[in-house]
Amino acid sequence: MIFKKMKFIPILLSLVVYAGCDRKLPSFVEQCYRNDPKVSKCLIKNIESLRPKLAEGIPELFVPSLSPLKVDRAELHPDKSFNIDLYNIKLYNLDKFDLKNIDIDVKNLKAGLDISWDSVGIDTDYTMKGKLLILAIDTTGHGFGNLTKIKADAGLSLKKGLKKGKEYLTINKMDIDLKIDNYNMSFNKFFGDNPELNEKGNQLLNDNSELFLEEFIPVIKVVVRDIVYKLFENLFRKFSYDTLLPEKPE
Repeated sequence: MIFKKMKFIPILLSLVVYAGCDRKLPSFVEQCYRNDPKVSKCLIKNIESLRPKLAEGIPELFVPSLSPLKVDRAELHPDKSFNIDLYNIKLYNLDKFDLKNIDIDVKNLKAGLDISWDSVGIDTDYTMKGKLLILAIDTTGHGFGNLTKIKADAGLSLKKGLKKGKEYLTINKMDIDLKIDNYNMSFNKFFGDNPELNEKGNQLLNDNSELFLEEFIPVIKVVVRDIVYKLFENLFRKFSYDTLLPEKPE
């Protein structure tokens, strides 16, 4: 629901600054080098310098608009009593993040990122079916709201492969730990066209945010993984490792 890219996206930002093309890096990006002991500081500096451009997106670096970030679909069909599909998802204010830390392990091709948001807005169509809290739900409708105090710890491991005599990166494994302090959501069709029951259903969910988030955080993680995977794979297919993160000249 939020954004597991929420999670991506943060990871995208941690590495996207490498992206030069087989052409050249855009003039507004400082080149970072894999054998520079200050590579993490270089990445953080680049991300902060790119912040004013993130809301509208940065085509040169394959970064889409982050406010809103549009996601086609996210699904959660666990082996239990509640299933949800989200589609036509829009996430707002992802560009207003607080970047706590970046850890880069160039030797082992691993990256870690600690990032947070005060608030992320969401607007989405949905289909829900099953039992949520004490509610029996079978509905399709539209939802919107805010998720607050979001913290994401993301880890990405990569591997190298040869293509046309050059090394290219691919994603080997991705892990995301996501915490959300609270939310306020409104779903317009919990009980069809009965406004009184819809209001009471939404109040019940908002009054029991901790239980509700247990159901929805997995959906958010699906969104984040999907965003990160697609963005990075697109980047890695286009640019070789030496182009994305060259060695610093002596």
